[in-house]
Amino acid sequence: MSFTPCHLAAENITLGSFDLKKAIAEDKKLIEMAAVKVGRYPIKIELVGETITTGINVSSEYHSHSIGFKFSNDDDLAAIPNLFNVFEDIEIPQDWQQKDLLKDGKYSKTNLDILWLKLKHDQRKSAYKFKSNIKLNPKKPQEAALEPGEEIKVTADLKAYFNLKDKIYGLSIGIRTLNIEKV
Repeated sequence: MSFTPCHLAAENITLGSFDLKKAIAEDKKLIEMAAVKVGRYPIKIELVGETITTGINVSSEYHSHSIGFKFSNDDDLAAIPNLFNVFEDIEIPQDWQQKDLLKDGKYSKTNLDILWLKLKHDQRKSAYKFKSNIKLNPKKPQEAALEPGEEIKVTADLKAYFNLKDKIYGLSIGIRTLNIEKV
């Protein structure tokens, strides 16, 4: 099942049978992930917008690659905070902090309207873990032919994460496909 953010916000989304108390008690993993579902089915989220960065940003601090994304539909942007309603049925300890999906920064003229799409790669950094219509090489991120203002369409898995060590929770977007329309 695939939804845009504004269409997904109208659905009854859940984390299924995820049990945070059990995960904390077992203390086996640093991070627990749970699929966001509509009914019994994990959902995919469709994002449509434009790139706001030149090329691929590489963070030495977080050891990650990302692309800056801005929604083309204001309704989708407005619906993002509603996706966090999925946590309403989970008993989250009071000392935990929620991490937002939307960020602001040097590319933003308003607060919280930028989404950083994390580009996951394999262990050898030989390929990204998603399909794309343009050539992207994790060993050569500076060569990515991406310019601000290009139309971008992403299909991704939407999951909840719980960082048991740092007591942080939020939503994660795992890209499946990333397609760019050159301007």
